Amino acid sequence: MGLFKDAFRQARYGADRTLHCQECGDAYLGSISREFPDALCGKHLERLGERAKRNGDNRTYQLVQMEFRRRGCKWS
Repeated sequence: MGLFKDAFRQARYGADRTLHCQECGDAYLGSISREFPDALCGKHLERLGERAKRNGDNRTYQLVQMEFRRRGCKWS
């Protein structure tokens, strides 16, 4: 099942490549989605989600949660 999931994800978002975080410049392996086009490392993505939740910005919070699921992060 994992093989099909990876193939589907790669077809939809493209192959993983080295990206640089817009906030800190750290390099990470990933792909850019149309739903969340910002290149943010996990640390800054988590901060954005926490800030959105604290400020009541539900749309941004949901986008961040979807991005964590898309990336396959288990800590969101």
